[in-house]
Order: sequence, then structure tokens, then C-alpha cells
Amino acid sequence: MRTSDVWQGWTDLEKRLEFMAGLERRTKCQSCKLAAFCTGGCPAVNLYMTGNIYEPTTTDCHITAVYISLLHRKEKAVKAGAN
Repeated sequence: MRTSDVWQGWTDLEKRLEFMAGLERRTKCQSCKLAAFCTGGCPAVNLYMTGNIYEPTTTDCHITAVYISLLHRKEKAVKAGAN
């Protein structure tokens, strides 16, 4: 099942949408409070590292948590500066 190309990205948009909507398939993500902000990582990396395109690596999860935390801090700082 080919869904993408390293150089062109997702070549099958329908498969990409299926992957992004597949939270129920991402069992590791179901209890994560950041699941709404995350798309589950790169399916190719997931498959290589975990053996499952729907299971992100622990590293990806940590990176997403840090990124979301920094966005929240920036948002608070912008709001505080606007007042």
C-alpha cells in the first residue's frame, strides 16, 4: 500500500486523511491529553521504529509535548503584552 513519496510527501490524499482521522487506531494516543494537537507522527518513522504506522515513537511524543508547552507559553506572553 503506497501512500506517499519521500520527495513529494503524501501522494494519496485519501490515505493521509484516513491516517490523520485514525485516533482509534492509535491506541497509545487515546489517553494522551495532547492527542487533539498531534497527528500521530510520521507514519514511515512509526513503522520503522515501532512496527506500526499508527504508533508514534516515545521521542515524537516528548517533542510534541515540549512544542505544545512552548506554544502555550508564547500565547500567554503575547496576551500579557497586549494588556
